[in-house]
Amino acid sequence: MRGLAIWALRDRVAQRVVYDLIAPVFEPHFLPCSFGYRPGLGVEQAVQRVIDHRNANLRWVVDADIMHCFDAIDSRRLFGMVRQRVRDRLVLRYIEQWLQVQLLSSLDGKPRRAGASQGSVLSPLLANIYLHTLDQALTARGLALVRYADDFVICCRRRADAQSARSQAQAALRRLGLELHPQKTQIVHFDQGFAWLGHFFIRNECHRLAGG
Repeated sequence: MRGLAIWALRDRVAQRVVYDLIAPVFEPHFLPCSFGYRPGLGVEQAVQRVIDHRNANLRWVVDADIMHCFDAIDSRRLFGMVRQRVRDRLVLRYIEQWLQVQLLSSLDGKPRRAGASQGSVLSPLLANIYLHTLDQALTARGLALVRYADDFVICCRRRADAQSARSQAQAALRRLGLELHPQKTQIVHFDQGFAWLGHFFIRNECHRLAGG
């Protein structure tokens, strides 16, 4: 189960306005390895990029998931990232208040700050802003990263390369205060097969899963 922040209508409308204002500011800076919730990009393009890497003989895969990503994002650090490119004080004040507002309830019954929790119109963009640092760190090392929000794969030529890539991803995430999900992260070969974004990759084939 995953908790969602359910915002009042006026907040959802305001968040949409703010999204339309700031998304074009950040979009040009995002890297080609990021496919989630971006204009003109989506699951099909991410899947095709993985197929391209497979066809380039990068057949060992780090199939990774970030544990509790949206809830674990550091709101203060995220706001600092937003402030680097957004200058409008009113827009910044709204974003800061949405990040810091206290939720009335949560899955464990304990009050907490909303942060970038899922359910906000802004949360996918905020996650991409925060994880842009991860994209930079891994692609700077020449890794074949394909990320869709908090799910990502790294395609490698050898198993040893995949093991190193996993360690590098873990280190980059820890610098952001995040962790790989131990049960949902694996190193796998295309011959073994793995599921990602509603598709199943096996050998030289890719099949859409039912409901995917």
